[in-house]
Amino acid sequence: MSSGDWDEVKRLAADFQKAQLSSTLLKLSERNCVEIITKLIETNLLSVLFTADGKEYITPQHLEKEIRDELYMSGGRIDLVKLTKILNVDFTQVSKIATEIEKHDKGVRILLGQLIDQSYVTKIVTEINDKLNQVGHINIAELTVHYDLPADFLQSLTEKALGKSIQGQQDKQDPKFFYTDNFIARNKCKIRGALAAITIPTPLSAIIGQSNVPERIFFSIFDDLQNTGEAPAIIDQIDANIEEVIATSSFVDIYPLMPSVFSPEDIEILLKDAQKRLKKNFHIFVTTVIVSEAFLHNLNNKLESIAELKAKEAVNSGKWLQYVAESKIKANKNNDNKFESSNKKDDRRKKAASGKAGGGAQGRETKTKSTKKKYHQGKNNDNDYDSDDNKPKASDKFELILFSAQDLKIELNKYENLSDIEELVDELTNYFLVKLNKLSFKLAEQFSQATKTTNFSDVEDKLNMLITNIRIFEKGIKLIGNKDTVNSLTKYLIKTLGIDFINELLKLAAVQNILQCPTNLTTESRQKMILELPDDIKTDLENVNRAVAKGSIEDLLSSADSAMAACCLVLKKFDKKREKAVILGHKQALLEELKQTEDPALALHLTTSILFTAATQSALHMS
Repeated sequence: MSSGDWDEVKRLAADFQKAQLSSTLLKLSERNCVEIITKLIETNLLSVLFTADGKEYITPQHLEKEIRDELYMSGGRIDLVKLTKILNVDFTQVSKIATEIEKHDKGVRILLGQLIDQSYVTKIVTEINDKLNQVGHINIAELTVHYDLPADFLQSLTEKALGKSIQGQQDKQDPKFFYTDNFIARNKCKIRGALAAITIPTPLSAIIGQSNVPERIFFSIFDDLQNTGEAPAIIDQIDANIEEVIATSSFVDIYPLMPSVFSPEDIEILLKDAQKRLKKNFHIFVTTVIVSEAFLHNLNNKLESIAELKAKEAVNSGKWLQYVAESKIKANKNNDNKFESSNKKDDRRKKAASGKAGGGAQGRETKTKSTKKKYHQGKNNDNDYDSDDNKPKASDKFELILFSAQDLKIELNKYENLSDIEELVDELTNYFLVKLNKLSFKLAEQFSQATKTTNFSDVEDKLNMLITNIRIFEKGIKLIGNKDTVNSLTKYLIKTLGIDFINELLKLAAVQNILQCPTNLTTESRQKMILELPDDIKTDLENVNRAVAKGSIEDLLSSADSAMAACCLVLKKFDKKREKAVILGHKQALLEELKQTEDPALALHLTTSILFTAATQSALHMS
């Protein structure tokens, strides 16, 4: 509306008022007034709102003033529905004006259909502070019920005024709970006194009940006391010891560090609980000793090196070979005893069956009355008689202990700190003993296999492969026409594969007969070992050794079967189908070696062998 239009409106209004006040006959009727106002509204020269009954007009500016007046009169908070009834204006119009007021006035807001100004907010803050000082604590949930306002609004309002208009602090664990410093100090004194009076392990629920402290603040105060050291906790002390033990890779006995009222069993319960709770790598020994995993690992490594030395010592001294031989003898004897016992039982069953018929074919079958405990002793005696043969004699028993408990204790006592706790040494001995003995046996077996080839199956496969290669290489040698070359290759074949064959047989025979076998066998040492062997295998091995010494492949192949049989091995028949695979593998090995070599002489040598194999489909043993 322009200023000229507004001036026109004011002029008309003045004329209208003058006409109404005039006592002349120029007064306007109510109908004329309605027509004038309607005309003004239609021409947008005047904006008015109708009352709910439609009998009165009111401008938006006046309605806003009325709303503000009613808000002030109601103490800064009024319901929009209530305003509608008081002002006799439609709810839509009241809500629209209220929204405009909220938009342009930061001190006014609409909450849950209610208009609230800053004065009411200040009043709420003052009341909250008074109640907090009076009671010592407040809860947003209680304020929500009391003021019938949203919890988020009250929460935000309280947090903004905290430390300013509201003197208190917010609970760290429950942000909807507020309390005063005096309230916290009062309850802290209660909790400190209750904790100081405890002489035995006490449930927290009992402490809360006796001290009459709200549970929601008990734990936060308790944590503060722990952090400041005013209420040192046993569990924290145990956790600290565990962390230190793990960090230093050591061990500690915490029994002297605990209160005297604690028994070892109580401490063990706490330690087991810490294992589940902390999930740290530590072990519990002697009920109260904490041992880190790293300490046990380091100790185990040192003991394993000692176990390795003991395993080597057992193999070198011959104790391991004696143990292996005695174990096999004992196993064979047990099998024989079981077989004899089974035969005896079968004989008794046959006799019992034949005794049922007495007096020939006309004899009557006699029934035996069932016996009870009176005759059970006799039955047991029969069983004892049967098992007499199975009882091991003292001379039959041979037990090999590579790492004894006494030796292990001696090693553990070398650690100064360990020797101070005798019971810990005993438990560590039990902890490591079985493991170390298993390791010693495993290492002894590995050393024995590496030095004396105790794995009979591997020896058998190796010997069969040697004989197969000798046959294949002999076939290749026969294809060469030059006699001198044939003799040279034959001699080389015997000195390499033939000597390997007799050496492996002698090593195996030494293991089987518990004889010492030198690492490097010479002609003299082989002959000496053969003389020490039993007669049942001496002749067969002598034939092989003689064939090798003579350089005869034919004699070697003819005597190999009986020699291997004497050592309880089987010489497999020559498989012609496998011959091609062996020759191909030999050729591939030569090709790989040729690729890697940089020596011209060796390259020529390998090339010659490869060309021979390609031309004849046979192989030569030349290197």
